[in-house]
Amino acid sequence: MSYLNPHSTGPDFCVDLMPLARLRTDRPGPDLVQSARFAQAAGADVISLVTGEIAPALLAEITSELMIKLHVRLPAGSQLLDQAISMQPQRICMAMRDGSAEIAAQLHGYGIELAFAIEPDLEQVQAAHTAGACAIEFDASKYG
Repeated sequence: MSYLNPHSTGPDFCVDLMPLARLRTDRPGPDLVQSARFAQAAGADVISLVTGEIAPALLAEITSELMIKLHVRLPAGSQLLDQAISMQPQRICMAMRDGSAEIAAQLHGYGIELAFAIEPDLEQVQAAHTAGACAIEFDASKYG
């Protein structure tokens, strides 16, 4: 995958396609591939997806269309790491667990950044840093 937004000078503009993917299934929804194209044309730097919630064939189609960064989130307790790696994303975000440092080393070997989804807690932030995360995502759902 190549990253083709030379005009970006600030933080990444990320478009999360998952709300579209989670719309009701009893009626036709938006085309996720077309949505990814629109996001890219509008200047998005990153597309964000959750593996395991989108059919692998659709994920492959979306990633083949993109000329921007891809961030993949793994559901908690997910066994889909190999599938996520095969998509060649720029970043994978997952819950911290035993062996996180080894996973970080494995992903870095593939040139993939690792982010952890953690509780907004100083000890977890420090643990994520120690394990080799390049970024963190706070799970603030219980506060909303």
